[in-house]
This record gives sequence, C-alpha cells and structure tokens, in this order.
Amino acid sequence: MQRRRFKQTASLDQRLTQEVRRLRKEAQGTPPGIERERLVRKAREAETAAHMQEWLASPGLQPPLAGVVHFSALADFTGFEVAGQNAI
Repeated sequence: MQRRRFKQTASLDQRLTQEVRRLRKEAQGTPPGIERERLVRKAREAETAAHMQEWLASPGLQPPLAGVVHFSALADFTGFEVAGQNAI
C-alpha cells in the first residue's frame, strides 16, 4: 500500500500563523466555557510552534558542541578561580 503524498503550498510558518488566526477568531465567537478555553489553548500551542519554527530556522542557531564544557563559563556560576582567571 502506497502512502499518499501531499505537497504543501504554504510554508509551515504561514500555516501555523493562519491556524492561530482561525482559532482566535473562532474562540471570540464562542461563549465562555470549556470549548472556548480549548480553542485558546490550541491557538497558544500553534503560536508557540511558530516561534519554535522561527528559532530553528534562524541562521544564528548553532548546534551544541557534544561533550565540550567551557570551564570559564562554569567560573561565572560558581565563583571559583579557573586556571589563570580571577575569581568573581
């Protein structure tokens, strides 16, 4: 059985933004209660996903360096002296 393939015409960012607008508009027309809270929560989740997508796609994002600990950074938090640096 073959999977159905669907080519998205809008970017993920655009789709998430549209979903946020749609959910907020729908929530405004819904009386206060459980359904309205569900719509507002889903809108917030979509908004958070849009922010995460923006962050992940940003050119300044750097992958973590596996196993590398910068001891000078640790000194900032602990106040201990690190080889050749003064204590804070």
